[in-house]
Amino acid sequence: MLFSRALSTNCWILNMDVKLLLMIFTFQRNGVGYPVMVFIHGGGFVDGDGTSGFYGPDKLLLTKDIILVTIHYRLGFLGFASLDDGDFAGNYGLKDQSLALKWVKENIAKFGGDGDKVTVVGESAGAASAHFHILSPQSQGLFQRAILLSGTADCPWAVSTAHQNGNLTAKMASLVNCSADTSATELLECLRKVEGSEFLIHNEKFQTVWKGYSVPIVIFRPTIESHSGNAFITQESYKSQSKKPMMIGATSDEGALVLAILKRDKTRSLESALSEFDKRFTEIMPVEGDFLDDPDHKERAEKIKTEYFGNSTISNETLPQLTKLYSDTYFLNGIKSTLSRHEGEKYVYKFGYEGSYSISQLLSGDPTYRNGVCHADDLFYLFPMKPFLGLRVGSETEKDKEISAKFVDLITNFVIEGNPNSKSEPSIWTPSSKDVDFLSISTEGNFEMKKNFPGA
Repeated sequence: MLFSRALSTNCWILNMDVKLLLMIFTFQRNGVGYPVMVFIHGGGFVDGDGTSGFYGPDKLLLTKDIILVTIHYRLGFLGFASLDDGDFAGNYGLKDQSLALKWVKENIAKFGGDGDKVTVVGESAGAASAHFHILSPQSQGLFQRAILLSGTADCPWAVSTAHQNGNLTAKMASLVNCSADTSATELLECLRKVEGSEFLIHNEKFQTVWKGYSVPIVIFRPTIESHSGNAFITQESYKSQSKKPMMIGATSDEGALVLAILKRDKTRSLESALSEFDKRFTEIMPVEGDFLDDPDHKERAEKIKTEYFGNSTISNETLPQLTKLYSDTYFLNGIKSTLSRHEGEKYVYKFGYEGSYSISQLLSGDPTYRNGVCHADDLFYLFPMKPFLGLRVGSETEKDKEISAKFVDLITNFVIEGNPNSKSEPSIWTPSSKDVDFLSISTEGNFEMKKNFPGA
């Protein structure tokens, strides 16, 4: 039976370096050896933070004895620019995270935690980051299991080649009046004199294929490095294997994220934007799907359009197909690829409960807008997410609170035991098999096992 207790926590904010900030949440209690959950926020490797307003302990620590650690890491150009040179290797954001994990392992005992009972949890870009930590030699031995919410290293926005990243880095350098024709050391010296805000100002100059609609959705990404002593990613994710236990899943309508972004443009109608996408599909889709370097990218795009829309045009009448296209392209294809290769025990889920609020309402700017269970909607049931509640009408319903309690229970059980099921209640979730069994959380909030993730 679920129970509640007064939430009274300790919070330590550790600023160990200008580039690294950790927040540690524990209950005001005596004790040692508590399991640790390290959360990595999402935001497309360019946005977001680990502050308590978003990712505080309000829900997670209400019934379970765990320690929550949230981390900040370098983002955007500062976190992921690279020239694939020893002096300018890239992946600084991931290396910040790995340094944080190392610190947790070595020091969390001072806060009542067990450095040998650490679970890394991430959402979206944070989930892709967690997957990179599973695969990278740099993070081995720093944690025992992982939870990936709506993202993996196999998603197209999660990684770039050294050549791709080098070209982007050189372009940004020229935009801030630094020459990429000099040595990496000289270029770094020049870039270090540039105000960080100036890099953000130039981001839109990398998103010109569909003006106003953030394509590509992620610009500076983790990158494959040459083999050197401090390299974090040295090969494509499909070449790496791991047996680390993992929980992994997605919401039922991940692609609703993109539709909400399209809808928020008040300078034109959604129908007008969809009409342009329909006409320019073979130009835009290769960038969104990260296959522009394929010599046959236009033909490939045509096949995708036929697969999802047949002979229909992209319009308000085909929004379900478009949502599915974006769900598959940005998230589900990558997640399924990860599932097909992962050798360790894995618990798979699909979160389809439609609660009283969706991030689609915030992103679209319309408090009445809904389009299924959007990317990141599941976060409302794990964390306070206070900065995202601006357009909420009314409060959490009793059903919302019930689903939140159940979802928190599954997550924290996995953090504590490596098994999401409660010891005191019948098991509802079995590890995935070759049939890709998954726990389905339905629109109405029912929990049941199904086969062939992600199902219908």
